[in-house]
Order: sequence, then structure tokens, then C-alpha cells
Amino acid sequence: LIPSTWPLAAYFLFSMTVPNHLLLGAVLILFFVFSLRFGKHMRGDLFSSLRLAHEKSKLACHLEKQGQILQAQARQLETLSLTDSLTGLQNRRALETRLEQAIPQARRHDKLIALGVLDLDDFKIINDHYGHPVGDTALKTLAQRMQQTLRETDALARFGGDEFVVLMEDLDSPQNLEPMLERLGAAIAIPFTTAGVTLTLHASMGVAIFPNKQADSSADALLRKADQALYLAKLHKTDRQHWWTIADEQPIVPNEINPETSGASRRFFVPTYGPNIAALLAPLQENLASVAGVFIRDFTTRLMDEPENAALINALTPSEQAQLERKQAAHLCLVCQADLEETEHRETGYQLGKIHACCGLESNLMIQSYQTWMQSLKETFRHQSLSFQEIEPILDRRLAVEIEVELNGYTAIQQQRDLALAKIAESAWRARSFSELIEDVVQNLHELDEICSAAIARPDERGNLQFEAVSGKPFLNYLKEVKAGSATPIRVAPTTSPGHSPTSQAWTSGKIQNVRNYQTDERVLPWRAVAARLGIRAQAVLPIRVRNTNIALLLLYSAFPGGFISNNQHAFLQHLQQILALGYSRLHEQRQTPKVYNVLYRHRI
Repeated sequence: LIPSTWPLAAYFLFSMTVPNHLLLGAVLILFFVFSLRFGKHMRGDLFSSLRLAHEKSKLACHLEKQGQILQAQARQLETLSLTDSLTGLQNRRALETRLEQAIPQARRHDKLIALGVLDLDDFKIINDHYGHPVGDTALKTLAQRMQQTLRETDALARFGGDEFVVLMEDLDSPQNLEPMLERLGAAIAIPFTTAGVTLTLHASMGVAIFPNKQADSSADALLRKADQALYLAKLHKTDRQHWWTIADEQPIVPNEINPETSGASRRFFVPTYGPNIAALLAPLQENLASVAGVFIRDFTTRLMDEPENAALINALTPSEQAQLERKQAAHLCLVCQADLEETEHRETGYQLGKIHACCGLESNLMIQSYQTWMQSLKETFRHQSLSFQEIEPILDRRLAVEIEVELNGYTAIQQQRDLALAKIAESAWRARSFSELIEDVVQNLHELDEICSAAIARPDERGNLQFEAVSGKPFLNYLKEVKAGSATPIRVAPTTSPGHSPTSQAWTSGKIQNVRNYQTDERVLPWRAVAARLGIRAQAVLPIRVRNTNIALLLLYSAFPGGFISNNQHAFLQHLQQILALGYSRLHEQRQTPKVYNVLYRHRI
């Protein structure tokens, strides 16, 4: 009211005290008229300024709160990307980062570091006999005991399954290592009880020491040497003096008087390739054709005795099993080839290791399979009345090389997974929209050798999946066939049922679903023909959930059979699921949930 009334009050005041001041009165009257005309706007501007200041204050508080939430989510994503979800230990990515820092530090301070790759002996029997919950408890107990035994400066990580890695720094000499490993082995072997079952664990370890004789002193080279030493330790599991083997050292076997000529040890020091070896293996070439068929039948029978191997083989069609046997026979001929070059052998083994990793064959089962391979070959030669004694050390050494380079292939695939998780975690934190996030996710996943296509989808109101982000030609071609009416669309049902598709089961149950092989899984029968045309062999479906509510589905397709069922693959899928849930949650809180658009339509607009 003040802007409207003060000129009138002032006019009467001046009129009473100063008569005849008409000019002043006229001026005051003009102010009075001005106030009546514009006073409302002046009051509105004042109130608008106050409201704006209040809104700015509220917005600043909201932004500060959101910043704190985002920082907490970023820390959570970083922790997830560096931590093993089962044991709480560091994972492969975290330990490799630590190892890359430890090597130059040891070089500067003239100290030694020891890297040990540890694998439990016969752990598969625990899982098969007592179930995976008991096996998980055993792994947690093992992790806790090793952490309590190691020094605070040492690092312990789980690489997946029952494989652990220990990094021991600041060693003055190799002699410091033995008492530490003895204490570690004693801690592992202490019996414990879980679920009414008393278990005693035993392990094998391969150790690589830096610096060493090799010119390549990278973290990858050190891990490869430790892996190879682990194989030697497991090979001498029944006749070794220690539970570990140190790389570049001769295995110490009891009752060996002369290690230079003793058979069990000498086989690791005989030449493996070259003209002299070619002369020794030349007579074998004539018998390979007759040996191969008998060997493959015996080898397959032995493999089927292991439930996990049997599950992988039974997921194949008869024609695929026949193709596998032909490849095994060809591999036998390669390993026994007289003029085999080491570079050719290493490259072939490396690629085979990557294929085995993509198919979900566990690395410990791969090593065990090669031990079975050698036993079966010996038995085949015995039945064929052929001499095996002279060539056994050569083939044994070639198998050691084979396992070494195949493990390198396994490592390469795992590094691809770790890199993809790191990139996706960064995108989950940085992406400004759902579209940006899902495009980054499918593109990063498509870079993995084991994934030929990746897609993210949400169901529309009729239950038909609308694929909003797709990478890889196979699935894009499938969508084009669906649009043309020549392929069955993928839907989700409101209730779960054993007969429903894995995609529908994942949506209704909220659990990861796997298809080992499209050609043998009855749940995907409507898509079997199109999958064969497009080169799709296996699938995994991951539900993305925020606060126990389904948000979307991530579908992964592979050109390899197996269905992402190995321990490392399953851990990768779970980790990926957690990262995506956090990314979706962050964007959901910012109210950026978009409409459902099919990828073909979205690309067109």
C-alpha cells in the first residue's frame, strides 16, 4: 500500500504547512497517479525477486545433495570394478594395477617381488558332492585365512573360480619366500566345518619372481610364468616336496638321485622342437592315422566322466560333436607333428585358449583335460603295441607349452572383460542420457571376442520387446527379418513358466538366464532356424533392476556354444548387471526415463 498512498499523504501535509505551493502539489499528484498506475508492477517485481532468490537457494541445496549422491555412486562403481563380489578381495583388474606399480618400485629399491597363482586341488569335488553354497563358503574361508596369514604389505586377489593370486613385495632374497609359503600352506590346510560337513583344503601354487632371467618383465609376463609354474606344481601333485613350484627352477621330486637324468624331471629339460626332435617323432607319423580314432573315443569317454565336461559336450548336436572329434584328432596330429615350429604351436595354442575361454571351459578343467589327454594317449599306444617311452618327454613338454599359451588366451579374454567393465562403469557415471548410456554399453560389449551381438530392450504395453540399442550384424539382421515378417518377435509373458523363452523367464524372475546352445535348448525352438542362419550359438539374458523393479533387459549373443556359464563369465555378468543398475538408477533419479523406441525407428529419426 505504501507506493500508492504516500504521495497523497505528503500532499495534504505540505498543503497544511506550506499554503499556495501549487507546483509542489501538482508534482505530488503526478507521483500519486504514477503510483496508482505502476505500483502493482513494482510490487510484483519485488515479490518475483524474492521468489527467484528462494528458488535459487532450493536449487543450490538440491544440486549439492545430488552431487553427494553422484559421488557416492561413483565410489560404489569404482569399488565394484575393483572388488570380487564373493570374497571381498581385490579382483584381477585391481591386482594387475598394483602389480604394474610394484615392478618399477622393486626395480628402484633393488628388492624382489614374488607373484603366486594359487589353485585349489580337487575343488570341483566339493561343488559336485556338497553343492555350490558349501563351495562358496569354502572360498570365503580360504580368502579370510590367507588374508590373516599374509603381511599387511602383501596383496591378495581372486581371479575367478578357485584361482587366487598373491603378490608379495619387499623381499630381500628368494630364501625369504619359503617360510612365508609354508605358513600360507599350513593355514589353508586347517580343517573347518560348514553345513555339517568338515572339509580340508589343499592347493597348488606357481610362483614367479621379479627380477628374473627373462627380458620381458611386464606384469603379463610375470603372470604367464606363474601360470606355467602352477601347471608344473599340479603335474607333480602326488610326488612333490612342496605345494608350490617356482618358475625357472627344477621341480624337486623325492627319491631323485640325479635330476639331470631322472625321467619325471628330465622331461622338462629335453628339447621340444627342431631337427633332432623331428627325427625322433618321424616314426610316429605312420601310426597317427590308426591311433587317432581309438584315441578320440577313449579321450571323449574319459571327458564325459566329469559332469561339467559332460554338460558342455551334451549341449552339442551330434553333428557338432562329430566336428569336435575331428578337431581333436587334428590337434593330436599337430602336437605330434615332427617338424612343428614353436611359433606355429604357440599361436595355435593361444587362439585355442581364447576359444576355450569363450565356450566357458574352466581353465582348471582345461589343464585336467590335457592330463587326461596324455593318459589316454599312453593307453592307446599300449593297446596298439607301440613304444611310447622315447616320445613321452617330448609330448609332455609340448603339452606344457600348450597349456602355457592357452592360459595366455584365457588371460586375454579376461582382460577384454575387465576393460569392457571399466569403460561401462565410466559411462554409467558420465552418461547424460539413457540413449548415450545404452549405446556405449552395447558398443563396448560388442568389442569382446565372445560376444557377436548385444542388445538392450524394454517391453511395450503388449509385451513385445522394443530393442533400443543394438550392436553386431547378427541381431540387426534378425530385427530386419522380424520387420519383414520372416522371424518370430521376442515377447515377455506376465507370468513365468518352464515353457517360456529365456527372455521372458529373465523378465519375470529377475534372474540371469542362459542358453548353452540354440540348437539343443527347447526354450528357443521358435528362433532355432534364424539363429543358425545368423551364426548365433548361445545367449545370456540379464534383467536390469532398480529397487527390485525391472527397468530393461540386456541380451548377449555368442558365436560360441556354452551360454556364458563358466565362473569367470558368470562373475562378469553379475558385475555388469550391478553397474547397469547403478547407471540406470542415477539417470532415473534425474527423471530422464525416455519413451520406448525401437532401434530401427530411433536410428531413422
